[in-house]
Amino acid sequence: MNINNLQTLAKEFSLFVEKELEGLNEDDLKSRVHWLKKLCNARQQKIPSPHATN
Repeated sequence: MNINNLQTLAKEFSLFVEKELEGLNEDDLKSRVHWLKKLCNARQQKIPSPHATN
């Protein structure tokens, strides 16, 4: 994937998140943020670092 594809994907994701979070109250936002952090942590644990040595 090249940088232009990544930039486009990031913009699309940002717009998606903005639309999804629009109108939610504070408790809903906190819940979504907590879930997203758990998801990101799980993904980071599954994706090996490009600098890792075997």
